[in-house]
Amino acid sequence: MESYTGKGRGRVEGMDKATGRAVYAADYYEENMLHLAIVRSAYAHARVLDIDTSKVPETAWVFTAKDIVKNNVQDILPDQPLLVEDKARFLGEAIAVVAAESEEAAKAAAAMVQVTYEPLQVVTDALMAAKPGCIRVHDDTENDVIRFDNEKGNVAQGFAESDLIVEDDFYTPIQDHGYMEPDACMAKIEEDGRLLVCSSTQNVFHDLRMVCDITGLTEDQVHIVAATVGGGFGGKDGSTAQLFTALAAFKTRRPCKLIFSRQESLATTYKRHAVYMHVKMGFKKDGTMVAFDGSGYLDTGAYGGLGPAVLSLFSEHFAGPYNIPNVKISSHLCYTNKPVAHAMRGFGAPQGAFAAESLISRASKLLGIDPLEIIDQYGADALRLTLITGNAPGNDMRFYMERVEASRNFANKVWNASRFIMMNMEDKVISKPDEADFEVTDKWILSKVNTLAKDVTENMDKFELGIAVQKVYDFIWDEFCDWYIELVKYRIYHSDENYKSANAALWTLKTVLGNALKMLHPFMPFVTEEIYSALVPEEKSLMMSDWPQFSEDWCYADAENITDHMKEVIRGVRNARAEMNVPPSRKAKVYVVCEDEKLCEGFEELTTCACPLMSASELVVQADKAGIADDAVSIVVPDASVYVPLEELIDFEQEIERLTKEEEKLTKEINRAKGMLSNEKFVSKAPQAKVDEEKAKLEKYTQMMEQVKERLEALKAGR
Repeated sequence: MESYTGKGRGRVEGMDKATGRAVYAADYYEENMLHLAIVRSAYAHARVLDIDTSKVPETAWVFTAKDIVKNNVQDILPDQPLLVEDKARFLGEAIAVVAAESEEAAKAAAAMVQVTYEPLQVVTDALMAAKPGCIRVHDDTENDVIRFDNEKGNVAQGFAESDLIVEDDFYTPIQDHGYMEPDACMAKIEEDGRLLVCSSTQNVFHDLRMVCDITGLTEDQVHIVAATVGGGFGGKDGSTAQLFTALAAFKTRRPCKLIFSRQESLATTYKRHAVYMHVKMGFKKDGTMVAFDGSGYLDTGAYGGLGPAVLSLFSEHFAGPYNIPNVKISSHLCYTNKPVAHAMRGFGAPQGAFAAESLISRASKLLGIDPLEIIDQYGADALRLTLITGNAPGNDMRFYMERVEASRNFANKVWNASRFIMMNMEDKVISKPDEADFEVTDKWILSKVNTLAKDVTENMDKFELGIAVQKVYDFIWDEFCDWYIELVKYRIYHSDENYKSANAALWTLKTVLGNALKMLHPFMPFVTEEIYSALVPEEKSLMMSDWPQFSEDWCYADAENITDHMKEVIRGVRNARAEMNVPPSRKAKVYVVCEDEKLCEGFEELTTCACPLMSASELVVQADKAGIADDAVSIVVPDASVYVPLEELIDFEQEIERLTKEEEKLTKEINRAKGMLSNEKFVSKAPQAKVDEEKAKLEKYTQMMEQVKERLEALKAGR
């Protein structure tokens, strides 16, 4: 499967829109085309007693509800007519469609349609609509058309157990989609007799069904085309201009076009649901949410539209994405005398989120865990990293300040490492080295960051964000900062001895840091952007830079093997010195005995950079123990043995004690591995790779045990 992580994907129609080649619904033109105008209700709520079209000139056409086969706008609730029959339910509701030879003629003819009204009381909001005795928007249906009630746990008990209770009323008003392109449509009869409807729409299949309803045509007799859409956001997922235009073209058999004015679009098209909410929440002192009690009244306007689905999503998201044990929700969908509320970005979820998150923010301040204060103290990146690491998706997490401090420390680690690199790059011209100029450690870290790019990209593609950032974290902290930077310091500080070696080290430092910052950027955008802008000033922004790609050219298996073994040597010597309390100032000669020629060559190449890391006066690599005193301190590492002259470090008793502990540790590991491999269930059911891994561990531990016992016997014999 192709990876999309880090790749810019332009919009399919982006270039056409940017260059003006895109064809919008209003751009379509046909010879002999009629233009349309809508006769709209002058009242928000009124009975329509009469529609008088007698003054309309004969050169124009007028279509009313009686000209429609099925006067219904198909939606979840079948409650909206395309054209008013007996009752107008919002200001600007369509009553008639007028077609004429020009826009001016159509508007003039529409003005001649005389409508007689009986004004009714206006239902202004959802709270009014839900009151008993309120005038009905639909005579045969209660205004509180759909209600959803749900409760889990014991809300009363939850509030009784809460340390803090916050409660308030909230209101979110209706909202227009505000798309740049006004609603428009062109329709005509094609040569094959089909009705073509070309409009600015988000749902051609819904349009097809609705056009068939109002005309009585079958689906194979209708051809729906979506023109380039200049913004929709849910507002064009339903009936806008297309049904009026389809009706006129079907009736006149001539091409017809309708373009809403901005006033028409704002006043009469779909809107976001306005919501009145009352929310009460209970918390423990540590911020744990204990109880939620919320009610919401959604204003669906004059007709249901997609209101039932919006109500469902509002109810589902009202209490937020939190595991709250005690929840009670009551939500209502109410008719009012407003334009129809329909689909809009978020589909009901943002309104409830506004109320719940407002109370959560208030509670966090009262409990002394205000995220803004944490950001001010530790930085936004530290908080972001804390929230995304160390927790499985979908599970609750305990918030500990120690974790934020650890994330802040990591940010400091990245910052200080970057400062060190850029400080040593000052006044130097860094060029890409030839392949021959790369040393073992350079190839090792390039190979490591190359593998990291592959792994992190795969994790990002699977939305395994926590796993991805943990890999980046471990690489930067351990392999890059704690090892590579330390390993190349000698080369940087002695650039006068070997300029090419120092240049290779600095180029590698800059390159690896840059790639690591790119992979860290989705999780810690601020500190990474700041560092990258200074590290690579020739690029405008880290956000616009190329995502690191895996390359076969940076696969250095031998360099990884050699450097990883040298790390074991350094780590082993450090641990031995620490256990014996040997001060860093006391240098000691270190012998590495290894039979693998390639490893020996690698160890010798790393001698200069490795000695300072283990306080060694000299590093000697040889194939056997020749010249090594019998009482030398031995350190067991994979594929090699390390010896340090005893007289330079410790006394016999301390070394015997240390090796005895090592023997006990190895005994436990060997017994554990043997136990697993002797378990028939494990051997038969575990993946073969896991079984092979345990066998390899047992072999390694057994080899190390033999070396430890041999050394113990020698020490005890010479004591």
